[in-house]
Amino acid sequence: MEGNNKIAGIILMCWGSLQALGSLVSFNVAGLVISIIIGTIGWRFYSKSQKKLPSVPNPSKFELTDELIIRLARRLGGRLSVEDLITQTSLNREQARERLDRLSQKGDCTIDLDQVQESGKIYYIFN
Repeated sequence: MEGNNKIAGIILMCWGSLQALGSLVSFNVAGLVISIIIGTIGWRFYSKSQKKLPSVPNPSKFELTDELIIRLARRLGGRLSVEDLITQTSLNREQARERLDRLSQKGDCTIDLDQVQESGKIYYIFN
């Protein structure tokens, strides 16, 4: 059945192309519209006949580990804010805050309260 659709699609596309060429030469707008419709139907037959590639399972996503967050903080001078983590990773605001709070609870970083009072932005300081 797929082979029949492919052949029918090719025939219809060729027929539509030839009719479009004739319609352009004779300045026949109605013929041009009909040829476009015929070509489109041919393309649909042809495209349905093509074998679909098997779906590939979604490859494992990159996992942002605590070690990578610490390395990022070191690269940024030893301090990291939620906004820094958002712009450097694919985490949203809530996820970034949770990850930094968890690192703080584990003792991997501390919060610089002096800078919080000045700017309002919380900086997590990594040792």
